[in-house]
Amino acid sequence: MTSKKLMTVLVGGAMLLATGNAWSAKKQCDERSSGGSMSEGTYRALERIHERIAENEYKDAEERIGKLLGRGNDYEKAVAYQTLGFVKIQQNDYKNGLKAFESALALGGLPQLQQEQLKYNAGQLYIADGNYPKGIRTLEEYMAEACGDIPADAHIQLAAGYAEQKQFRKALKQVDLALSKVKEPKEQWLQLKLALHYELKDFPACAEVLVKLIALVPDKADYFKQLSGIYFEIKKDPDSLAVLALAQRQGLFKKESEYKNLAAVYMLLEIPYQAAETMAAALEAGKVEASEKNLEFLGDAWLSAREYRRSADALKRAAQVENNGEIWKRLAQVLAEEERWTDAIEAADQAVKAGAKDPGDALMIKGLASYNANRPKTAIAAFNQALRYEESRKQARQWLTFVESELEDIA
Repeated sequence: MTSKKLMTVLVGGAMLLATGNAWSAKKQCDERSSGGSMSEGTYRALERIHERIAENEYKDAEERIGKLLGRGNDYEKAVAYQTLGFVKIQQNDYKNGLKAFESALALGGLPQLQQEQLKYNAGQLYIADGNYPKGIRTLEEYMAEACGDIPADAHIQLAAGYAEQKQFRKALKQVDLALSKVKEPKEQWLQLKLALHYELKDFPACAEVLVKLIALVPDKADYFKQLSGIYFEIKKDPDSLAVLALAQRQGLFKKESEYKNLAAVYMLLEIPYQAAETMAAALEAGKVEASEKNLEFLGDAWLSAREYRRSADALKRAAQVENNGEIWKRLAQVLAEEERWTDAIEAADQAVKAGAKDPGDALMIKGLASYNANRPKTAIAAFNQALRYEESRKQARQWLTFVESELEDIA
């Protein structure tokens, strides 16, 4: 909490501490301290102290406060301690500021509602300063004693303390209380609720919170991605995909990885046509780099969708990027599926030249394509070459015998 915010909280009624509270009191206390009376001299002294504070003359203000602490009734001393606490905190001296607040509270001279407010402020400061056990205890005391309504922010402060102490269920209860007191939740509160459900491994509840976050902040892509991930975690794969697709349609994707992830999810769910269309559109728009890997993915997606011509076009582009023998070989297979025999022969040759693994397989494709292209001599030459490799030797010998016997019949 910044010092300016603390000024608003702590000083608003410091000179006239019995003027009441901004919260509407829904429950009444049987007994309520009304505080004591303040002498004219103390009132004027406080006026001058606050003038010095406004001018950032903290040392002078502290000296004047010290004089007030030596006289007056408990009410006047409590006011002085509260003011001293504020001055210390303005100087980022939280330790001594909190000590001053504790002294003001211990005197018990403040009006009930002002006493509550000060205890609430002290609890907030303990949490902000990392003293979570003391902050939790102070806020719990405040809530147990409060006569006025407890603001939603107080529940959030207590929830933050519990969360830091890994008391996640207690924290979640406080967040839910806070949310029940407001018409529209704050994004940070829902983020805290999401984190708590995640710590408790309650993934369906995480999904519910993320839906609310998306409704509250519909232009934040991270929530769509998180929701998609949660749906995937709880085996709601179609919902996971739908969320990502919605994010893309709304133009929330900014990174290459987001487009690739969506395409990958389509493939995972066996919707290859959509995977290919997503990748193709991203490539065309320059959202995804036309790298060997991305083009190969596109080729595989079109192949899975049985769009052989499109697959061949993508695989050819991929193979050309770094002259990859394996991709040339797969291209040759696709071209053979399309009965594009001449193109298949050329791709198979490229595969062998580029050093494809198991080159005998590429030579078999070349031999079969040559045979179907009515080029028997080229086929025989390819099968003879395939005999050199163990992976293709048996099949090559069979085809070689078959083609040679056909040539003999023709002769």
